[in-house]
Amino acid sequence: MIATAALVLPLAACGSNSAKETATKPVAVKVQKTNQAKVSNEDAALMAYMALNHKTIDDLSANVDLMNWENPSKNTYKIDFGGQPTTMTVSQNDVKVTYTDATTGATNATKTFTKSALIKQYKDDKSAINDLLADVKNDTAAKESSSDNAKSSKVSKATKSSTKATKTSSKSSSSSTKNDMTDEEASSMSQADKANATQTVSFAGHSWHTSKIGGTTVLVGNNGEGEVGEWLANTSELTDAQKQALLPQLQSIRASLN
Repeated sequence: MIATAALVLPLAACGSNSAKETATKPVAVKVQKTNQAKVSNEDAALMAYMALNHKTIDDLSANVDLMNWENPSKNTYKIDFGGQPTTMTVSQNDVKVTYTDATTGATNATKTFTKSALIKQYKDDKSAINDLLADVKNDTAAKESSSDNAKSSKVSKATKSSTKATKTSSKSSSSSTKNDMTDEEASSMSQADKANATQTVSFAGHSWHTSKIGGTTVLVGNNGEGEVGEWLANTSELTDAQKQALLPQLQSIRASLN
């Protein structure tokens, strides 16, 4: 019995130490981190635009000269190719895209993409997306600067013309009746009629007609092509080289209409 007790006591002591160690040893707690999508608002906006239109970064890069980029507010971005813009509104986890549905013609169609899905889809294009955004923003700034200079020149010429016309009108007012229409008024009416008239234009083997959108004259396809810039950027009828070759012609047509 004594030998048996000697064996039991160490075992009991050993069990007691193990219990103490278990009680005092810190328990490792695994904290599962939320897999939050990390991407800048503008990157997410461009990714959503590509996802909506089933485009790659190479597709957009090939038509960057036609692309216009606008950031009207902190989390809102707009992309257009000379026609109706596509608007991306970025929230914490999603991007809501508002666009013109080419099938139904609805101008307020919407679709929402999650940031995590966009990052997964375009994870290998991050660097190329940054490069494209830099190019298109610089190009847009250059276009705006050129447009401002052109408008300033037109205003200056118009002011000089108006001043000259006023002086001429003052000299001849004594010999004119109130019901007479001056050459300047007739010319002004002619210009207004011309601006409001719908014109038909042939471009890239398609027929287009003019339409006023937000004070700007744009070309819309007569056979469901949509706005000419959007069509040129997305059509599969032409190669990238052919699209680039047509750019100067399109820019010339737009300049003549506006």
